[in-house]
Amino acid sequence: MLNAIRAGWIVVAWICAGLGVLAATSPMLSITSCELGYPSNGVMPGAECEESVAGRYGPPIVAASAVPSLLCLLPAVFSRRWLAGLVAAVLVLGSVGSFVAGAPQNVFVYFIPAALLAVGLAGWQAWLPDSVGAWHTKRWY
Repeated sequence: MLNAIRAGWIVVAWICAGLGVLAATSPMLSITSCELGYPSNGVMPGAECEESVAGRYGPPIVAASAVPSLLCLLPAVFSRRWLAGLVAAVLVLGSVGSFVAGAPQNVFVYFIPAALLAVGLAGWQAWLPDSVGAWHTKRWY
């Protein structure tokens, strides 16, 4: 069962990678209000509004959008309940907290589906022992 949990975390990491690519290639109008006809977070309406997020902010935003994928690989490598809960909490707080942040931090709203999957996976992992043979090592006499 522990291998299924690890595979689940790897799948969530792939989903985060796909969401990161989607977020980086989306136009600026998806994270700003520039389509309303007035400047928003320094983005003017028109051509700047249609520019991609990665085109506007460059490699740093691409690197920042890779962080959720790397976080999801931690519980896959180190299978601990507390680590899974911590990663799920960071994903939830980061993606929901980006609602109040301005651009470019708004890009983390894209990770809400992965955060919900991570919460479910961490909850499932909470019901399992930390290591595979843990119940076999106890002496019942």
